[in-house]
Amino acid sequence: MKTGFLLNSSSGEFKINKISDYKINFLKHELRTYKSIKVPYIDYSISGDELADWLLEISSPQEVEEIILMIKYARKRGAAGKSILQTIAAALVK
Repeated sequence: MKTGFLLNSSSGEFKINKISDYKINFLKHELRTYKSIKVPYIDYSISGDELADWLLEISSPQEVEEIILMIKYARKRGAAGKSILQTIAAALVK
């Protein structure tokens, strides 16, 4: 069973990261691009960094993987990922 993968760093060295580290970094990087995510039907906004931290704090590894897959599928179809994040944020706030 593979527990990690090789990654080429900027210095040209190879490092081994756990797959869970990859998922955490992907989610943080993806959400960092959103400065503000407005929660629909509620007068509430959250930054992408705060949402990523909140999701990683309360979600199981399977739920994090599902969120990443939803973001990737939305990107593949050309849909806005922000609408998915607004729905997730609304569920967390409720």
